[in-house]
Amino acid sequence: MPFFRSSAARRCRRAGISSEKISKSSSGMIKPGQVGNAACLASNRQLVYQHAGFSGSRGIKAVNEETKSVLRPTTGEIVEQVRAMILTARHATLGVIEKDTGHPAVSRVAMAALEDGTPVLLTSALAAHTSALGADARCSLLIGEVGKGDPMAHARMSVFCHAQRMPQEERAAMRALFLAHHPKAINYIDLPDFGYWKLQVDRVSFNAGFGKAYAISGAELIPG
Repeated sequence: MPFFRSSAARRCRRAGISSEKISKSSSGMIKPGQVGNAACLASNRQLVYQHAGFSGSRGIKAVNEETKSVLRPTTGEIVEQVRAMILTARHATLGVIEKDTGHPAVSRVAMAALEDGTPVLLTSALAAHTSALGADARCSLLIGEVGKGDPMAHARMSVFCHAQRMPQEERAAMRALFLAHHPKAINYIDLPDFGYWKLQVDRVSFNAGFGKAYAISGAELIPG
C-alpha cells in the first residue's frame, strides 16, 4: 500500500533527489522503497503518521503519546479464538535451541492438543529437534494457516512453552488423540523411537491481523 502522496515528490526534488529516483504509481502516489534517499523519507515522516490515522498537527508526539503499547486488551473472545486455533491445528513450526551451538533451529512438526488447549507433539528420537528438547525444554510453536492474499494479513501466534516427555502410562491415550488428528500416522506411530511431548504453555503472542496484537498468559489460556 503506498504511503507517500504526490506532494512527497515535490519535497524530494527540493531535497535534491532527481526525478529518475522517484517513481510514481498510476494513482500519483509514491510507494515505499521507490525513493532513494533517507533524508527525503525523513522529511515525509508526517505523511506516514497521517496514513496511520494521526492528524498532521499531532505528528511524532501523538504517536509517542497514543501508542505506548502496540497490544490490545485481551478479551475472553480472543482467548477462545486462540484456543480454537490450537485445538484445530494439524501442524506447526517448532522452534528449539540446538544443544551443541545454542543456535535457534526450526522444524515443521505434526501436532495435536488436549481438550484444554495444551499442545502435544509426536517426535522421533532420530530427529534433531527431539534431542534439542531433551537438552533444553524451552521451545515455541508458530501456529496459523495462510490463506489467499497477503500472508501477513492472516491470524497467527507464537506459543512459548516448556516441553515435557509424557510417561509410558499415558501413551495409549495420546496414541488415540494423535491418530484422531493424523490417521496416516498409523504407519509410524508405534515405532519404538517415537514418543510424545506435552508442551506446557507459558504465554502466547497472538497476531490477529494488521494492528491486532495480543499477549495472553498461559494461565489465561489454560486455567488451573
